[in-house]
Amino acid sequence: MIHVNTYSPYLDQYLTTNFNNSPSAFDIPYQMSDAKPPYQVLGSVTVPSGSNASVVWSGLVAGNSYEWDATVTDGTNRISLPASSFTIGTWSTMAPSLNLVAGPVPGDPHFRARFDGVPGASYTIERAGNVTGPWAWKTNVVAPSEDQGLGMGTFEFEEIPGTNAFFRIVFPAYTP
Repeated sequence: MIHVNTYSPYLDQYLTTNFNNSPSAFDIPYQMSDAKPPYQVLGSVTVPSGSNASVVWSGLVAGNSYEWDATVTDGTNRISLPASSFTIGTWSTMAPSLNLVAGPVPGDPHFRARFDGVPGASYTIERAGNVTGPWAWKTNVVAPSEDQGLGMGTFEFEEIPGTNAFFRIVFPAYTP
C-alpha cells in the first residue's frame, strides 16, 4: 500500500483536496512482487589495528545482483560505508579475450598467445590444422587469481610451430 498525503510548499500546508476537488490524501494499492529480502549480516570479525578484515559470502548465484555495506568501529568511533552493488557473471560472460600474439623470433621458436580470462576460471585450449576443424583438445589452463607477472586473470600458452595450426579457447574447460 502506498499512502499519499499532498503538501503544498506554496501554501505551507497539507491539502485536503487539489485543484479539481479530488482528494489529496489517499491510498494506492500496490503489491511489491519484486521486493527483496532485508540485508542479512554475513559476519563480524575482529582484527588488530592496521590489518585487513574480510568475510566470506557463500551461496552467490550467477546472474544475480547483490548489495552490501559495511560498518567499521574501533570501539569508540563508528563508520558506515554506503551500499555497493555487484552482479555475479554468467557462463556467457566468462569468455577470454586475446591480448597478445607473439610469433617465433630468432633464439625463441615458440608461438605465444596471451589471454585475459576471469580469475580462477578454467579454460580448454584446442588445436586444429584448419580453421574449420576438426578441433582437438591440447591442454587446460586456469586464469590466475593472483598476478603472475602478466596481470590478474591473464594466462598464456606456447607452441613450437612446425605446421599450420589454429587455436581456440573453450569455456568451460573439459578433459577428454
